[in-house]
Amino acid sequence: MHDRYDVMVAIQAAWSSATTESPDAWSASNPAKGQCDVSSLVAMEHLGGDIVQGEVHLNGDFQEYHYWNRINGVDLDLTRSQFRRGEVITETGVLAGETVLRRQGQMRAELRDRLTLFRESVAEHLATMAPAFVPLAA
Repeated sequence: MHDRYDVMVAIQAAWSSATTESPDAWSASNPAKGQCDVSSLVAMEHLGGDIVQGEVHLNGDFQEYHYWNRINGVDLDLTRSQFRRGEVITETGVLAGETVLRRQGQMRAELRDRLTLFRESVAEHLATMAPAFVPLAA
């Protein structure tokens, strides 16, 4: 079993132009760009919790939606670094983890394809890591 840190590292290592929602804006210098949907879904699958939806505004103008995780009441935003121009993110809702999992069949095909590729890449990265040490109960 892998710990939270391993999952976070594997998710960030899996980012690519093939898994981003914004292939034209993605670059190695901003690898988190467009990765919030797949990252938050895979993080939820491995770590539990819920997905938080927010709106991104720049100079008061709506830019896009953004997603991150909330695990045991603590926010984990693995892709926040993609916003570098002073964007303001406001929370608009929380999607319960069990609801998200139940509705995955309703995803649009493009997201489902990126998510499949992303899951595979994260699994490959996790496979190269030594599992977290879990002491046996005495």
